[in-house]
Amino acid sequence: MFSQETLIKTLLPRKQPNIKRGLPVNKKTLLTIAFISVLLLSAVAGSWFVKPAMAKTITVPDDYSTIQDAINAANDGDTIFVRKGNYEGPKDKTLVINKTLSLIGEDAPNTKINLHPLWIEAWFFTLPSYYDTPMEIVANDVKISGFTITSDGGSIFITGNRTQIIDNIIKAGLRVEGGSHLTIAENTLTGVECYGSYSSINSNDFEAGGIGIGGSYNMVYGNTVTDVIRGSGISSHGNGNTIANNTVTKNYYGVINGEGSNNFVYSNRITHNVYGLMITGGNNNTFYANDLVDNSCGAEIGYLEPPAPNCTLYHNNFIGSSQQVSTRASRTYIPGVWSEPFYLTGFFDNGKEGNYWSDYTGTDSDGDGIGDTPYVIDADRQDNYPLMTSFDIYSVSVFLVCPENETYAAASVPLNFAVYKPTSWIGYSLDGHDNVTITGNTTLTQLSNGLHKVTVYANDTFGNTGASKTIYFNITEPFPTILVIALIASVASVVIISVVLLVYFKKRDH
Repeated sequence: MFSQETLIKTLLPRKQPNIKRGLPVNKKTLLTIAFISVLLLSAVAGSWFVKPAMAKTITVPDDYSTIQDAINAANDGDTIFVRKGNYEGPKDKTLVINKTLSLIGEDAPNTKINLHPLWIEAWFFTLPSYYDTPMEIVANDVKISGFTITSDGGSIFITGNRTQIIDNIIKAGLRVEGGSHLTIAENTLTGVECYGSYSSINSNDFEAGGIGIGGSYNMVYGNTVTDVIRGSGISSHGNGNTIANNTVTKNYYGVINGEGSNNFVYSNRITHNVYGLMITGGNNNTFYANDLVDNSCGAEIGYLEPPAPNCTLYHNNFIGSSQQVSTRASRTYIPGVWSEPFYLTGFFDNGKEGNYWSDYTGTDSDGDGIGDTPYVIDADRQDNYPLMTSFDIYSVSVFLVCPENETYAAASVPLNFAVYKPTSWIGYSLDGHDNVTITGNTTLTQLSNGLHKVTVYANDTFGNTGASKTIYFNITEPFPTILVIALIASVASVVIISVVLLVYFKKRDH
């Protein structure tokens, strides 16, 4: 058996090397370790700080002769600039944009893309023959601007988010299959169908094709839609859409609201259509401050089956139409052969003010701008508060609900109001002071006793400004509670001190 001391001596080296700070003094070893460390740090740093590829501009035809070749060679973030000229799309194929890039033409009228999608022959007893998709945008953040785009047929499909189609002439259908936050602006188009959401279709000219909205929370504004002789200028079947400041003329239907709810249609010029408004479904839809002028029928509102559309129309101008509001109780599909019931509905005032009717013959004895008698549409519907003069459809109406012209026995009064347009700013002025910005109903506090006045102002999203009537109200606040308490306490103190002194002097006298 080995002793413990022997084992230790056996395992330890016979001669210990010089030790300094715990490391062997060996220059070659140190240099090797340092060299390896530098290599490792360089590799790690390189992996952390690799610069992304710089976005570049590809020019057609300088770099590539066809647009599809340029797209295939591009990386995400690149710009493809196309010089003036005629460019043919792939024969019997779809031009596919599957990368995040900008496709920019030099000049829209003179930079032309001609698309030639596949013609698909129908089989016996199937759908008719049709053209395949001429162009498909499947990537996010794609921008197309500065082109004239034509196609043998079919519709351009968009499925990406944040797509921008700006300043083009597009002689083909445009169909947004999905995605959100798209912008389709300042184009000349033959029609758009949008099933996306939170998107903007604005400032476009539509020729012989309209705008169909199947998605939700979209803005359709500032467009001109004309000459859709077998369809609608603008139709909405989604929810929460806003249709505003459009000019819709010489179409079969001007504006249609189908099954969508909570839509807002305002400040539109709807003229010279067969039907100005057609409302057949949905709930809580508002049609406010539209010009419905010289249509064959100003509006038709009803439903084919329950539930009835719950819609309100006010501050609209019904002028010169052959029939201001349809009163027919059935819709005929085959004249003289087949018709179906059509249940009429609609509310034609907001409880305070209604619409302007060019054929209203009533009087206004008190001069408040509202007719003394209702405008009767049919046995079940009427405008209870017809306007005596036409309404400025671009103004912003602000209705001040509270305070009213009365006296309040409090130092705080609620400020409640209603604005019937989307707003970019709201504020109020109290007693002629500078405007105070607010976001909604609020409370006026620390009001002194006496007479006060307040006016509420609002700007809509198009820069129009409106103001409420100036309301005068009085404050007669009762004696403040804290002062009452202090007074009671003071009186009580005097009484207690008096009693104590009385008792003290009586004892001293004895």
